[in-house]
Amino acid sequence: MMVSRVTVGGAFDGRLSEGDVVLRVAGQPVTRPQEVERLMEKHSAGNAEAVCWKVLRSRQQVEARVQPSVRASDGTVRIIVFNGIVLRPTPRAVAERGGPVRPHTRPGEGLYFWHIFAGSPADTFGLSAPGWLVQVDEEATPSIDGLLDVIRSGKLSGREWLRCRTMDSEGRPTVRALQPDAKFWPTVELARCSDEGLEVDTGAVKPRWLRIEHGDK
Repeated sequence: MMVSRVTVGGAFDGRLSEGDVVLRVAGQPVTRPQEVERLMEKHSAGNAEAVCWKVLRSRQQVEARVQPSVRASDGTVRIIVFNGIVLRPTPRAVAERGGPVRPHTRPGEGLYFWHIFAGSPADTFGLSAPGWLVQVDEEATPSIDGLLDVIRSGKLSGREWLRCRTMDSEGRPTVRALQPDAKFWPTVELARCSDEGLEVDTGAVKPRWLRIEHGDK
């Protein structure tokens, strides 16, 4: 397994280098990221000591002491469906996967999509996931609020065709023209909130999802 990206000062404390080939973790041979994850969880549970990794670097086997850190998922709290494209801010896991770092690919930024509804305008006219929606016609779409501002302004109202500019994880742009369908595929926002009160048994806040349909002013 090759290290493609290292966060210096983060979980690895700069002890691994990009291009290192991971051979063993805690004395066990590894060939897949899932094996590394399982071994790190096993040997770091309740143990503050660093775990020994053996890596191949410049044709030499090198040992690195790796201190694990726990990072929770950022979850999903807001989604918008635009002509069948399911959009959300860039998840941290996607941002850290590698590839060119651009403003729209940073954690919590941009409009990342991983799913397109079958039969929707986006599906009919050839948009493919995953990727980022960065522009509609001449309007930039840096965020959910940015896209909603464009919709509310009326700049897309009555348009027979919309030009959607997307980018993949390598920064390659694609432009697709699609016919919007506001009747069957309106712009819908799903927002996760927790104002329903408390659960009786656990006392935890019970979350719910709000569905908000957006259109021109």
